[in-house]
Amino acid sequence: MINPARLQQAREVRGWTQTALARQVGVHQSAIAQLEAGRMQPSPPVLDAISRHTGFPLAFFTRPSAPAFPLGSLRFRARASMTARQRRQAFWLAHTLYELMAHMAAQTEYPAPRVPQLASDPVATDRQTREAFGLATDQPIGPLIRTLERAGVWVVAIPVPLPPREAFSAWAGCTPNWGPGAGGPRNPSRCPWNGPAPFGN
Repeated sequence: MINPARLQQAREVRGWTQTALARQVGVHQSAIAQLEAGRMQPSPPVLDAISRHTGFPLAFFTRPSAPAFPLGSLRFRARASMTARQRRQAFWLAHTLYELMAHMAAQTEYPAPRVPQLASDPVATDRQTREAFGLATDQPIGPLIRTLERAGVWVVAIPVPLPPREAFSAWAGCTPNWGPGAGGPRNPSRCPWNGPAPFGN
Protein backbone atom coordinates (compact mmCIF):
# COMPACT_ATOMS: atom_id res chain seq x y z
CA MET A 1 0.00 0.00 0.00
CA ILE A 2 1.21 3.50 -0.74
CA ASN A 3 1.54 6.20 1.88
CA PRO A 4 -0.77 9.06 0.75
CA ALA A 5 1.54 11.64 2.35
CA ARG A 6 4.38 10.49 0.09
CA LEU A 7 2.26 11.02 -3.00
CA GLN A 8 1.51 14.59 -1.95
CA GLN A 9 5.19 15.15 -1.15
CA ALA A 10 6.32 13.99 -4.61
CA ARG A 11 3.71 16.17 -6.28
CA GLU A 12 4.52 19.27 -4.22
CA VAL A 13 8.26 18.89 -4.83
CA ARG A 14 7.50 19.16 -8.54
CA GLY A 15 5.36 22.22 -7.91
CA TRP A 16 2.33 20.57 -9.48
CA THR A 17 -1.35 20.85 -8.68
CA GLN A 18 -3.42 17.67 -8.46
CA THR A 19 -4.76 18.53 -11.89
CA ALA A 20 -1.26 18.82 -13.35
CA LEU A 21 -0.20 15.45 -11.93
CA ALA A 22 -3.45 13.85 -13.14
CA ARG A 23 -2.77 15.17 -16.64
CA GLN A 24 0.74 13.71 -16.60
CA VAL A 25 -0.47 10.32 -15.37
CA GLY A 26 -3.59 10.16 -17.52
CA VAL A 27 -6.26 10.09 -14.80
CA HIS A 28 -8.86 12.53 -13.51
CA GLN A 29 -7.97 15.07 -10.82
CA SER A 30 -10.50 13.45 -8.49
CA ALA A 31 -8.49 10.22 -8.63
CA ILE A 32 -5.37 12.03 -7.38
CA ALA A 33 -7.45 13.67 -4.65
CA GLN A 34 -8.77 10.25 -3.58
CA LEU A 35 -5.24 8.80 -3.55
CA GLU A 36 -3.85 11.64 -1.46
CA ALA A 37 -6.76 11.33 0.97
CA GLY A 38 -6.02 7.62 1.39
CA ARG A 39 -9.47 6.61 0.14
CA MET A 40 -8.12 4.40 -2.64
CA GLN A 41 -4.95 2.73 -3.83
CA PRO A 42 -3.47 3.20 -7.32
CA SER A 43 -3.35 0.39 -9.83
CA PRO A 44 0.20 -0.80 -10.70
CA PRO A 45 0.17 1.04 -14.06
CA VAL A 46 -0.95 4.31 -12.42
CA LEU A 47 1.68 4.01 -9.68
CA ASP A 48 4.34 3.29 -12.30
CA ALA A 49 3.26 6.42 -14.19
CA ILE A 50 3.35 8.54 -11.01
CA SER A 51 6.84 7.26 -10.21
CA ARG A 52 8.07 7.90 -13.75
CA HIS A 53 6.70 11.42 -14.04
CA THR A 54 7.65 12.64 -10.53
CA GLY A 55 11.09 11.01 -10.64
CA PHE A 56 10.62 9.27 -7.29
CA PRO A 57 11.26 5.50 -7.10
CA LEU A 58 8.36 3.16 -6.39
CA ALA A 59 9.77 2.33 -2.95
CA PHE A 60 9.45 5.97 -1.93
CA PHE A 61 5.66 5.81 -2.00
CA THR A 62 5.51 2.99 0.55
CA ARG A 63 7.92 4.57 3.05
CA PRO A 64 6.58 5.80 6.41
CA SER A 65 5.96 9.51 6.67
CA ALA A 66 8.98 11.68 7.39
CA PRO A 67 9.33 13.54 10.71
CA ALA A 68 7.56 16.89 10.81
CA PHE A 69 9.59 19.69 9.26
CA PRO A 70 9.48 23.17 10.85
CA LEU A 71 7.83 25.42 8.27
CA GLY A 72 8.61 28.49 10.36
CA SER A 73 12.36 27.92 10.05
CA LEU A 74 12.38 28.58 6.30
CA ARG A 75 13.87 31.89 5.20
CA PHE A 76 13.70 33.09 1.61
CA ARG A 77 15.18 35.70 -0.63
CA ALA A 78 12.47 37.67 -2.48
CA ARG A 79 9.81 36.23 -0.16
CA ALA A 80 7.41 39.13 -0.68
CA SER A 81 7.07 38.35 -4.38
CA MET A 82 6.44 34.63 -3.89
CA THR A 83 3.07 32.98 -4.37
CA ALA A 84 1.64 30.51 -1.87
CA ARG A 85 2.38 27.66 -4.29
CA GLN A 86 6.00 28.75 -4.67
CA ARG A 87 6.43 28.89 -0.90
CA ARG A 88 4.85 25.43 -0.60
CA GLN A 89 7.19 23.96 -3.23
CA ALA A 90 10.22 25.40 -1.44
CA PHE A 91 8.93 23.94 1.83
CA TRP A 92 8.54 20.45 0.35
CA LEU A 93 11.96 20.65 -1.33
CA ALA A 94 13.53 21.60 2.00
CA HIS A 95 11.53 18.85 3.72
CA THR A 96 12.75 16.23 1.23
CA LEU A 97 16.35 17.43 1.27
CA TYR A 98 16.42 17.43 5.06
CA GLU A 99 15.22 13.83 5.07
CA LEU A 100 17.96 12.90 2.58
CA MET A 101 20.57 14.73 4.66
CA ALA A 102 19.50 12.85 7.78
CA HIS A 103 19.89 9.61 5.82
CA MET A 104 23.38 10.67 4.70
CA ALA A 105 24.41 11.93 8.14
CA ALA A 106 23.69 8.51 9.62
CA GLN A 107 26.29 7.02 7.29
CA THR A 108 29.08 9.60 7.37
CA GLU A 109 30.75 12.14 9.63
CA TYR A 110 29.99 15.81 9.14
CA PRO A 111 31.24 18.83 11.11
CA ALA A 112 29.05 19.77 14.05
CA PRO A 113 27.18 23.04 13.42
CA ARG A 114 28.95 26.16 14.66
CA VAL A 115 26.25 28.58 13.54
CA PRO A 116 24.68 30.60 16.35
CA GLN A 117 20.90 31.04 16.29
CA LEU A 118 20.58 34.79 16.69
CA ALA A 119 17.76 37.30 16.84
CA SER A 120 19.42 40.68 17.03
CA ASP A 121 20.39 43.61 14.84
CA PRO A 122 22.40 42.91 11.64
CA VAL A 123 25.65 44.44 12.93
CA ALA A 124 25.65 42.32 16.09
CA THR A 125 24.63 39.25 14.12
CA ASP A 126 27.54 39.77 11.70
CA ARG A 127 30.02 40.12 14.55
CA GLN A 128 28.79 37.05 16.45
CA THR A 129 28.63 34.89 13.34
CA ARG A 130 32.17 35.85 12.32
CA GLU A 131 33.36 35.00 15.83
CA ALA A 132 31.64 31.60 15.69
CA PHE A 133 33.21 30.91 12.27
CA GLY A 134 36.64 32.11 13.37
CA LEU A 135 36.66 34.91 10.78
CA ALA A 136 38.26 38.31 11.05
CA THR A 137 35.75 41.09 11.69
CA ASP A 138 37.48 43.52 9.32
CA GLN A 139 38.19 41.26 6.33
CA PRO A 140 36.01 40.02 3.43
CA ILE A 141 34.68 36.49 3.78
CA GLY A 142 36.42 33.99 1.48
CA PRO A 143 34.62 31.27 -0.51
CA LEU A 144 31.15 31.43 1.04
CA ILE A 145 29.96 27.86 0.44
CA ARG A 146 33.20 26.34 1.71
CA THR A 147 33.03 28.59 4.79
CA LEU A 148 29.45 27.53 5.51
CA GLU A 149 30.20 23.82 5.09
CA ARG A 150 33.19 24.03 7.41
CA ALA A 151 30.83 25.51 9.98
CA GLY A 152 28.50 22.53 9.68
CA VAL A 153 25.94 24.02 7.29
CA TRP A 154 24.58 21.63 4.66
CA VAL A 155 24.64 23.45 1.31
CA VAL A 156 22.72 21.83 -1.54
CA ALA A 157 22.39 23.14 -5.08
CA ILE A 158 18.90 22.44 -6.42
CA PRO A 159 18.91 22.29 -10.23
CA VAL A 160 15.19 23.01 -10.37
CA PRO A 161 13.94 26.38 -11.65
CA LEU A 162 12.68 28.28 -8.61
CA PRO A 163 11.86 31.82 -9.74
CA PRO A 164 11.66 34.17 -7.92
CA ARG A 165 13.27 32.18 -5.10
CA GLU A 166 17.02 32.63 -5.54
CA ALA A 167 17.75 30.67 -2.39
CA PHE A 168 16.22 29.57 0.86
CA SER A 169 17.53 28.36 4.19
CA ALA A 170 16.13 26.33 7.05
CA TRP A 171 17.13 25.35 10.55
CA ALA A 172 15.79 21.83 11.20
CA GLY A 173 16.55 20.15 14.49
CA CYS A 174 20.17 21.02 15.23
CA THR A 175 21.25 21.39 11.61
CA PRO A 176 21.23 24.58 9.55
CA ASN A 177 20.61 24.06 5.83
CA TRP A 178 20.94 26.36 2.86
CA GLY A 179 19.58 25.51 -0.59
CA PRO A 180 20.31 27.75 -3.57
CA GLY A 181 17.86 27.13 -6.39
CA ALA A 182 18.41 27.83 -10.06
CA GLY A 183 20.27 30.92 -8.94
CA GLY A 184 22.99 28.55 -7.69
CA PRO A 185 24.59 26.53 -10.48
CA ARG A 186 24.44 28.47 -13.74
CA ASN A 187 24.18 25.26 -15.74
CA PRO A 188 21.69 22.94 -14.00
CA SER A 189 22.65 20.05 -16.26
CA ARG A 190 26.01 19.94 -14.52
CA CYS A 191 24.27 19.12 -11.25
CA PRO A 192 21.50 16.63 -12.16
CA TRP A 193 18.59 16.21 -9.77
CA ASN A 194 19.11 12.79 -8.23
CA GLY A 195 17.71 13.56 -4.81
CA PRO A 196 15.02 10.85 -4.67
CA ALA A 197 17.46 8.04 -5.53
CA PRO A 198 18.37 7.03 -1.92
CA PHE A 199 14.65 6.62 -1.18
CA GLY A 200 14.71 3.53 -3.37
CA ASN A 201 17.16 1.82 -1.00
